[in-house]
Amino acid sequence: MLVDYKSGRGDRAEEEVRRQYGLQLALYRRALETALRLPVKEGYIYFSARNRAVKIF
Repeated sequence: MLVDYKSGRGDRAEEEVRRQYGLQLALYRRALETALRLPVKEGYIYFSARNRAVKIF
């Protein structure tokens, strides 16, 4: 599982969050899978100010 913590407000719709951060998490996923040789099955953006997680994949 990959979680990217954000300090922003996190008040946008889930689809907008996915559009904004989808590529970023895809790149992180690829780097981790290459380095660790293990699959990354889930990825989330976590907004700490709202205690809110949005599943990206």
